[in-house]
Amino acid sequence: MRFPSKKYKVFKGECDAVLRAYSNDFKRMAYAFDPRGHFFIINYVFYTPELIAKSGKNKGKISRRSMDLSNLEKPLEDQIFKQFQRYNSEIDDCQTCSVTKRKVFGSEFKIDIEISLGDL
Repeated sequence: MRFPSKKYKVFKGECDAVLRAYSNDFKRMAYAFDPRGHFFIINYVFYTPELIAKSGKNKGKISRRSMDLSNLEKPLEDQIFKQFQRYNSEIDDCQTCSVTKRKVFGSEFKIDIEISLGDL
């Protein structure tokens, strides 16, 4: 059994705090969601200033400090669906049928998220 790392817990908490600012958007989409007719489409763009290693043996390569995309996505997805479930208990992350994610260079760490509903 694996336990979440301290870094994971901190990131998850930060995601929760930021996502709460969008509670009206979550509420609107949660009320519009029908599990018999919809699925979720989520697009993530993770901006990181540490994308390319600037020194050492990995200079010019993707930096290990830029984090693994799946390690960035999962705690964020958990917090997104926690927000949805505040308004609609029928919503679950298994109802996500399309996900795109990219990690790109940015002057600061930032995440853009676009969530939409698809028709079944």
